[in-house]
Amino acid sequence: MRIIMKKYETVVFDLDGTLLNTLEDLADATNYALRTMQMPERTIGEVRAFVGNGVRCLMELSVPGGFDNPKLKSIMENTAMTKRELTMVLFRCSAN
Repeated sequence: MRIIMKKYETVVFDLDGTLLNTLEDLADATNYALRTMQMPERTIGEVRAFVGNGVRCLMELSVPGGFDNPKLKSIMENTAMTKRELTMVLFRCSAN
C-alpha cells in the first residue's frame, strides 16, 4: 500500500484560549477600543464572561447598549485594528 502525503507550506493554529491564556490581551484590546470611543472599560471578569462567540459578540456585550449603540460599527473597526496590533506584539515578544 502506497501512502501519498500532501506537502503544506503553511499550517495555522488557533491557540487563543486553548493553549494560550490571552484573556488579559483580549481585555486590553477591548478596553483600548472602548477608551477610544469614550466608553466605560470592562473588568477582566466581564471580558471573561463575554468571550467565546467571536469578537463581534464580545464587543456587542462590552459596548453600552450593545447592538443598538450607533458607535458599534466604529468600535468594531477599532477592535479589529487593536487585535492585529496585539497579535503583532505577541509574535514579536515570543520571537525574542
